[in-house]
Amino acid sequence: MKLKFACLVLFSFLFMSCNNRHKSVTNDTDKATTMSVIENNQGADSVFLLKHGLQLTQLMQQLANDSAYIAYATQAKGIKPLIASIRKQSYSHPRKVFVIRHLQTDKKDWLSQSSRTKPLIIDRLLRTIPTRLNAQSGSNVLATTSLLFAEDVFLYQGLNEYTLYLYLYEGNCHSMVLYRPAKNNIVQASASFVIHKELDNLKTATDVKQFFAKTLNMKQVEVF
Repeated sequence: MKLKFACLVLFSFLFMSCNNRHKSVTNDTDKATTMSVIENNQGADSVFLLKHGLQLTQLMQQLANDSAYIAYATQAKGIKPLIASIRKQSYSHPRKVFVIRHLQTDKKDWLSQSSRTKPLIIDRLLRTIPTRLNAQSGSNVLATTSLLFAEDVFLYQGLNEYTLYLYLYEGNCHSMVLYRPAKNNIVQASASFVIHKELDNLKTATDVKQFFAKTLNMKQVEVF
């Protein structure tokens, strides 16, 4: 009898959890970090992805503004001035936005020949693009930006390959949002602040292509 009662309680909890989750999805489709369904008829460089990346960038700024979180996360003296600088910058209107596709690394010797592990390795290499760039700017920059990142998962029809949005701002802090397609129209988004002196001077798609070739040894990227 006790077992039946426990199973009934567990079933009721799971039902209410799924029901509440469904309500959250349907009521909050315009907010970042919630599940949403998007009909895409214009390719991966849609207005939705651009705006969604801005939302995630602004969410990272909110983390920088959260003094309680920063105090809990770190006491390093070299990090706080960088966070203060990130906090002061505006992220509402980037001066340029570039869409970067065909993200292939030339480091073929890093990749396993195994058909099962190769996609995992490629995924990890591409997700570390912001980390690798921040590392080139020093340990303090790397530590600071690692505290301020945002992620999201949503449903989106039409994204066929890993696509990186680069948001360049008036200032020395920029952002990158990597969209990764998965099964059943699921898209995973990873956003990071990026501080790299060469980003400050990028103006054209050719500049961005040359930057990726020079700093990341990624010579085959397509930039729009």
